This record gives sequence, C-alpha cells and structure tokens, in this order.
Amino acid sequence: MYKIENLSSDPIQTHTLLTDIDDIELTLTFYPSISAWNMDITYRNITIHGVAVSLNVPLLHDSRLPFTIVAIARDNPDIEPSLLDDFEGGRVTLYLLVGEEEKEAVY
Repeated sequence: MYKIENLSSDPIQTHTLLTDIDDIELTLTFYPSISAWNMDITYRNITIHGVAVSLNVPLLHDSRLPFTIVAIARDNPDIEPSLLDDFEGGRVTLYLLVGEEEKEAVY
C-alpha cells in the first residue's frame, strides 16, 4: 500500500505515481459548485475520467486495473471529501493498493 504524497489544495492537480507495475497518472479536480473532488486516472493506454472521490471504498473496483485507490479520513469518516484543503490539511489521505493488497484490504 502506497500513501499518495504531496497532495495540495490546488483545485486541479496532476501527480505521477511511480510504482512497480508502471507509472500511473492521477489528476484530481475540485468542483466548488458541488463541493466535491473527482479524479482521472491514466494507466498505460487506459484512461478513466470523473471518478468521485468517496471515503472507505475502492474507487476503481470496476475498472479491471491491477490497482485501486482508497480515500481514508483522519476524522469525521462520514463526511465525504468536500473541502478544497481536505488533502493538504491532512483530513483525507489517498492510498494506492496494488494487486493482492486490493483484494485483502478492509476499509
């Protein structure tokens, strides 16, 4: 399990995750009109757009990718990521789970 580091309060931010399976490009977008974070993922030749960032669920479970991303809240686990500073302030952390980690994870 990899903690995704260097997330900021920028409303649009792109991160390249360097993993053993290949590079993954993650773009996070904050939509102030609905107070929500969405993400786009690119892995090899597959791009998935508009995945809502929700807490405690595998965000890419239907994608057939060899990984998923999970958002975990430090406090208030019933309040979805809805603030611009949720990641930078540390209330919400994203984790990348690869292969067997994804199958064995308890959220």
